[in-house]
Amino acid sequence: MDASPPHTRGVRISEARRCGCGLKVSGTDSHQICSSCLGLEHAQEAIDNPGSCGHCARLTVKSLHRRLAQQVNLSGRDPPHVH
Repeated sequence: MDASPPHTRGVRISEARRCGCGLKVSGTDSHQICSSCLGLEHAQEAIDNPGSCGHCARLTVKSLHRRLAQQVNLSGRDPPHVH
């Protein structure tokens, strides 16, 4: 049975940190900036092209879809592609 946290694959949990914009970056996220700063296109690309971002490749599909939904909500736009 996999002992990894449910939202990551093989990433150790550490304390959250602040992005330059002031928002939190989860301790399980290896990106240097928050998902809001990464933006809608990055969130969509991580789903459309698995492995296109080494940081996103460590996240589960569920987490990637949650990030995309959050970015769609923040942007007020439809995602570039609907799956």
